[in-house]
Amino acid sequence: MPDEESPNPMTLGKMIAGYIALRDKKKEIAEQQAKVIKQYSDAMNEIANYLQGHLQRNNLQNIATPEGTAHLKTSRRATVADKSVFREYVISSQNFDMADFSARVEAVEDYVKDNGGNLPPGVNFTTFQSVGVQKN
Repeated sequence: MPDEESPNPMTLGKMIAGYIALRDKKKEIAEQQAKVIKQYSDAMNEIANYLQGHLQRNNLQNIATPEGTAHLKTSRRATVADKSVFREYVISSQNFDMADFSARVEAVEDYVKDNGGNLPPGVNFTTFQSVGVQKN
């Protein structure tokens, strides 16, 4: 869209109204779609639960049929129950491979402001702007 020096306020108003209408319609469609997808997901979960129970009851890892194969998958998850205790353990034992470290945006931004625009070592920091549109 070309950048105009002094756009017509009516044109801007129509653009904003159009944006809001499109956003509202997009939300409506997404909500409808979520309801339909939930029906499919629920049916798939029911079948998956049955197949998992069958595999476990029969001590099987998989079932192969001409239509496809069902197999057991094992997922793992480790969550931190007490952040300060875990951090203390990692630091004191120097077991740093047990943890992921990431930069906190607010802390990095403060560092940049306090250090003449310089970044902390090993960190990238970017900002971007976008447009927000709200209904009056």
